[in-house]
Amino acid sequence: MVSPEDPVKKRSGCKSSLIILGIVFLFFVFMFMQCRSCLNSTTTSDSTSSYQISSSIGSKITIPYLIVGTTKANWDELVSLASRKQHAAMMQMANNGQAFIVEDNTRAEVIDTSSLYMIQVRILDGQHQGKVGWLSSELL
Repeated sequence: MVSPEDPVKKRSGCKSSLIILGIVFLFFVFMFMQCRSCLNSTTTSDSTSSYQISSSIGSKITIPYLIVGTTKANWDELVSLASRKQHAAMMQMANNGQAFIVEDNTRAEVIDTSSLYMIQVRILDGQHQGKVGWLSSELL
């Protein structure tokens, strides 16, 4: 005697397929977002100003009010402190010369793009003109 298919097993297989399909979809969304961040030149704007982001060495960019790390390690530490909302420690890094704060609409030149998510810039104007620092290109 042939038994009919168990409807619970049939629904369970369908759920598994939907979960796998969802995971594949999220993977492609993640990859698309990564590819977008790798573009050479993007323009973003807010209500007060426009910042041009370019990952090519020698490009001139305009950056917003931002704290900049003097080394890659200092930038990583700033990111870590910011994620834990330890603003006093970030200001201490600026006071110790491990970071500096640039004003809104500060012009800079990109001098290194060897990191996946950071760029090294030389400040072209303002109080910190001539200083070199690291920042995340995604913050621009």
